[in-house]
Amino acid sequence: MYSVVSAILIVASFGIYNTLSTIVMEKTRDIAIMKSMGFHARDVRLIFLFEGVIIGLIGSAAGLALGAALMKVLSGIQLKPPGVSEKVFMPIWWGPEQFALATAFALFSCILAAYLPARRAGRVHPVEILRGAG
Repeated sequence: MYSVVSAILIVASFGIYNTLSTIVMEKTRDIAIMKSMGFHARDVRLIFLFEGVIIGLIGSAAGLALGAALMKVLSGIQLKPPGVSEKVFMPIWWGPEQFALATAFALFSCILAAYLPARRAGRVHPVEILRGAG
């Protein structure tokens, strides 16, 4: 189960990485203007990391809600195991550790996926971009 969830989160992280990389490429001129106005590379990195955290929080909240709804549906399924005369409900564990682990891993992977584009945004050289060389 953990390997399947990990694989899904890795694929989602690549999607976030691609989205933020595209945003950095499209906003290169804006980043150069901000840096020429006095923003440091650290400030630009924080802007894009903050964007990644916001994406992670929204995605985690939506994932928790969707996961809880799916668990609710699955807990209503009745099974008849072999050798047992009566039906039993599908066993679902509703532990808070499960939700906390999923949220922490999703946020971690989202921040990690946002770090590389944020670092690239911080390395923009405003003079080259504003002169038209980039």
